[in-house]
Amino acid sequence: MRTRTLPALAAVAMLALTAACGGGDEGSSALSEDEFVDELVDICSDTERDIDRIEEPTGDDFSRAAGEAVEVYNDTIARLQAITPPERSANDLADFIGNLEDQVRQFERLAETNGADEAGPIFERLTSLGDEQSELAQDLEVEECDPNAGGSTETTVAETVPPTVPATTAAPATTAAPATTAAPITLPTTVAPAPPATETPVGPAFEIIDLTTEGFVAPDGFYLTPKTPDQATIDLIATLPELDEKLLQLGVATLVASDTDLEIADIWLGLSVTDAMPADWKTLDCPTGDLRTSGNGILGIVCEAALESPFWEIFTATDGDVGISVYTRVPDISGDLVADAFLEANF
Repeated sequence: MRTRTLPALAAVAMLALTAACGGGDEGSSALSEDEFVDELVDICSDTERDIDRIEEPTGDDFSRAAGEAVEVYNDTIARLQAITPPERSANDLADFIGNLEDQVRQFERLAETNGADEAGPIFERLTSLGDEQSELAQDLEVEECDPNAGGSTETTVAETVPPTVPATTAAPATTAAPATTAAPITLPTTVAPAPPATETPVGPAFEIIDLTTEGFVAPDGFYLTPKTPDQATIDLIATLPELDEKLLQLGVATLVASDTDLEIADIWLGLSVTDAMPADWKTLDCPTGDLRTSGNGILGIVCEAALESPFWEIFTATDGDVGISVYTRVPDISGDLVADAFLEANF
């Protein structure tokens, strides 16, 4: 049977102090139902206003408009992630944020397209995501975040804006997706079908690094020991095109208490080539975990580790271009506490 130890309790106190010195407890207390709805209404309304200010693209050049949309939605996602929702709405909000992050990735792809032929498949995906967003907004009971609220199912993309950034009547709930002004988006008749799928390249596109030699440090009272990422995890990441493409570097280290040499947790750290780590990072280790907000306001997913493993719980989260997953090795230390302390020490 795994039991708590005095060195573990001392490490808890040290980590808690380290994290507290770097940030307050903003976002740690849940909002009431009314406060939560009011926050969503404000955020979605602001997003709609900012999207309305984006000039429509001319011709087949979508880069400027799509890029501005990405900035607006990334700001929205950050605001949503700072909210601590009522318990009954936590999963709905997490799903909503995930949908918007998916939409952001599509806009990033749109910004790099050359003409309507390449944009066609992206619009198809955005249409699907817009419908999903509408359903999620209805689950949250916030009409302002529903892109299809009050829309006409007969309106097409060609009748609203050029085949690029869909207009919005109700701002999307984050940085991710384009909101639609009306019913689901339909493609102009000139858009060509998606090209046939190509084979996924073999091997990871990201670099494996040693955190202990790349300038990363442990919180005060601890030190890092190097650890080699297991091949199974590397292979799994390589099968996820978005994560494999956007992940720049991946490293692992074990956090150890300086005074007792007690191993506290394994820390997996990923750095993205873009300003936002793909959402797949959070669900890689905990696909069916629970939502948890750390003391420093980082929204992540937590789950129990397998009984046969040396770990207790797993906390995985993204913060801008950083992805962090913490596998705790002692029962008295939570993964989010370690994540706060490590991020405070390094970013």
